[in-house]
Amino acid sequence: KQLNIKKVIKKKKWEAVIKKWSNKYLKDELKDVEQWAMTARRFNELPTSMFLPSEVQMEAKSEEKCRIKVWFFQDTSGSCSHLVKRFFKAALSLPPERFDVKMHCFDTKVYETDLKSQKLYGFGGTTFSCIESYIQGEIKAGKVKGNKYPEAVFVITDGFGDNVVPQKPEKWFWFIDGDPYLIPKKSSHFLLKDFE
Repeated sequence: KQLNIKKVIKKKKWEAVIKKWSNKYLKDELKDVEQWAMTARRFNELPTSMFLPSEVQMEAKSEEKCRIKVWFFQDTSGSCSHLVKRFFKAALSLPPERFDVKMHCFDTKVYETDLKSQKLYGFGGTTFSCIESYIQGEIKAGKVKGNKYPEAVFVITDGFGDNVVPQKPEKWFWFIDGDPYLIPKKSSHFLLKDFE
């Protein structure tokens, strides 16, 4: 027999999507700023001790740029329990000096958790609208620095819940182990079956 061996295409890990998204924030921007510099000694009649203003490029970092708000939400219904380890691993892939990562789990309510304890809460039904309600509640209560919407909302779920209408759907990234029919059109979604 002659075997027709095809090249095996290795699937990417879904955490690579988060890494790719984060890369746009990890590039340092350069800007022109004025500084005092010594004049060139060659072909110059001015005294060498004189300083003149000149423009140079230097790294421009603002405090806000250094801490990008990223919120993770793990569906804690029974059908998503196998994704929990990857949920925390994905969040740990972001450098903490650049990203303000907040961890949450949800069923019909949102529960705060953290990377250190890795505790999960809930384990009831699933609604997606509670996530947007929670975000808006945190902003209105002044619990979010600068009262700004998170730069990214990563949701890990099986896709079975209710409709949600986020204020900024383009900032939502869905990792779905099921059907994406309830996901808002302007959001990005990724099927976990396409990943390792």
